[in-house]
Amino acid sequence: MTKLTDPIIQSSLQDLSDYISLPSVSAKKQYQVETAQFLKKLLSDFGAQVQVFDDYQVPLVFAEIKPQTPSSTTILIYNHYDVQPEEPVELWNSDPFKLKVTSDKLIGRGVSDCKADLISRITALKIYRQQHGDLPCNIKFLIEGEEEVASEHLPDYLQKYHQLLAADLVIWESGSKNEHEQFSIQGGNKGVLCFVLVANSAAIDLHSSFAAVVDSATWRLVAALASLRDSDGTIKVPGFYDDVVEPTKREQDLVNQAITPDLQQKWDLQLPLLKNKSVNYNLTFSPTINIEGLSSGW
Repeated sequence: MTKLTDPIIQSSLQDLSDYISLPSVSAKKQYQVETAQFLKKLLSDFGAQVQVFDDYQVPLVFAEIKPQTPSSTTILIYNHYDVQPEEPVELWNSDPFKLKVTSDKLIGRGVSDCKADLISRITALKIYRQQHGDLPCNIKFLIEGEEEVASEHLPDYLQKYHQLLAADLVIWESGSKNEHEQFSIQGGNKGVLCFVLVANSAAIDLHSSFAAVVDSATWRLVAALASLRDSDGTIKVPGFYDDVVEPTKREQDLVNQAITPDLQQKWDLQLPLLKNKSVNYNLTFSPTINIEGLSSGW
């Protein structure tokens, strides 16, 4: 087992510290070019052939490294170098852009989403190469800088460079353990679609005394939202489930074998769980509609 004192681990911790120090907040459009150049050097030092594409507003980093023994298998590792804003700063107990190492944690903006994930993957490949003398297959890296702002230009990059990015398997960002300290490997991912509903009932704000005769935009909005879903969680939007692909038996068997999280206890839920085939089934396969935020006049 590789120890924390191993030179590769120590070097990787320094790489992570340098990576965290770059405040690459995409919402503020800061340090995107600088961070892409940092990654170019990091991956070049690893032995990869690196290209930084700047066809669109934010650079995309692509790298490829091949084993000495030719392989017909290619894995593409996806990560993103942008992070969420550090605000509210007053809630931090340390500088968000300075890596803090405690007895059991690495703390800094972007450590878990997802700068440390990239560093750990490169580190794992370095250790594998050290122990086996070569890499197991062709490795490609795709690292974008707009994930936290909806990956605005990623589809454009994918369309333009799809042949270069071709792979047998894509490993997505992040990595986690469940509540039993077991590493989790997830096959597939749910997509997300966001939309905004707006209701207006007058050109100006009205005094609440007029509620007896003037219909309220807020009540109409609440009614519209309530019409989207039954109380048991079933979506009432016509056609919502039409294109949902049913899982295969193999997929269902794998999900059934997974440990079911006790969400009632974990979060001290005050209401029963919604109707479901099983917790694991619904978390993995079932589409849903959620209200991310709600605001109205006072």
